Amino acid sequence: MQRVSESETPLFSSKDVPHDVVLNILIQLPMKSLIQFRCVCKSCYFSITDPKFINNHHALKQAKLYNHNGYVLYKQISQNLEEASFCRDMCNVDGTLSSASTFVIPFSSDDIVGYCNGLIYATGCDNRTMYLWNPSIRKFKTVTGSTLTVKNVCIPLSAFGFAYHSQNNDYKIVRIALLSNYGIKILQNVMVVEAEVYTLSTDMWRRVEVPLHNIFLLFVFKTQAPFVNGALHWPIWSNYELTYLSFDVDIERFGEIMPPPRNYLRGVLTEFKGKLALVFRGQDADEAQCFIWVMWEYGVVESWVQQIVPLNFSRFFGCANNGQLLIQSDDGELCLFDLETLRTFLVWVTFLVCVTFHGRAIH
Repeated sequence: MQRVSESETPLFSSKDVPHDVVLNILIQLPMKSLIQFRCVCKSCYFSITDPKFINNHHALKQAKLYNHNGYVLYKQISQNLEEASFCRDMCNVDGTLSSASTFVIPFSSDDIVGYCNGLIYATGCDNRTMYLWNPSIRKFKTVTGSTLTVKNVCIPLSAFGFAYHSQNNDYKIVRIALLSNYGIKILQNVMVVEAEVYTLSTDMWRRVEVPLHNIFLLFVFKTQAPFVNGALHWPIWSNYELTYLSFDVDIERFGEIMPPPRNYLRGVLTEFKGKLALVFRGQDADEAQCFIWVMWEYGVVESWVQQIVPLNFSRFFGCANNGQLLIQSDDGELCLFDLETLRTFLVWVTFLVCVTFHGRAIH
C-alpha cells in the first residue's frame, strides 16, 4: 500500500467543503469504505481513527439496529477443510436472514466467544490462545499474558466474558479459571477459582477477587456471557446451590444474582429485551415445552417471571431484539420462534458451524 506523502494536499483543506460537512459524509459510510478513505490522505486517516468519530459511527450503527433484530454469526469451512470464514448475517424483522459480510479467518480458530461493535473475541484451536479481531479492517491481536497462579490453564476449564466499556471507550475481557491439584475431577473437589480482567487500551491483565466461596463447578460454555445492566453473567455451582456470578464492567467488581425459585441446571443464561433471562426446554424428550424466566427488575429475585410456550428444540442460541428465540430444531434447522404469535420461521435449512447470536451487537 502506498504511503501518504507529507507534501500531499489534505482532502479537508478545500474551503468549498467544510471539515464538519466532510465528517458528516464519512460517518454515513460503511466500515469497508472508511478503510479505503484512511489511505487517501493524512487528514482522512486522523479523522477516521479519532475516538470521537469512532464513537459517533458506533452510535449511528446503534440507531440502525432498530431496523433489524440482530446478527447471526457462524463459521463456514471450505470444501478442502483448509480455510475457515467468519460470516455475519443480519436477522430481519420478517424472520429472514440477509448476508451482511464474510471474512476469511486469519488465524486457527476454535470458537467465536464474543462479539461487540464489530470486534470479535475468539479462542484458538489449541484451547490456550485468545484473539481480538476486527475483520472490517483485517487486523487481529493475540491476547497474551496472565496473572493466574497456574499459567496457561486450559480454556475448557475457564469461562469468559467480553464487553465494551462505554465510559472509557475501551474493551474488556474477563476470564474466570478453575484451578485444582486434583486434575479434572471437578465434581469431586472444591475448586480454587481465580479471575482476571484484560483491558485492551493497556494491553494488560489484572487480578480480580471472586467473593463467592465453596465453588464446586463453573458452567463453562464457549459462548458470550450475557451483558445486562452493565455487567457480564455466568451460572456457577456454589455451596451446593446454583447461582449467577456477575461482573460490573465499570467498577470491575464481582457480585451475585439469585436465580429463579428452582435450580434449573439445563438453562441457558441470556439477554431478553435488555433483561437477564434463562431459557430451557422441557426435561422429557417428548415434552414439547420451552420455559423462559425473565428478571424484569435487575437484582430483585422476586421479579423473576416465567413464561411457558409450546416449543421443542435441540439448541438455543439467543434472543433477537424483539424477543424472538433463535433455536436449532431437532432436524438441525435454524429457526426463529415468535413468543407472541407462537410462529416458527425457518431461516436456514442446515446446521451451521459455531453458531452464535447477538441481538445487541453494540453495548
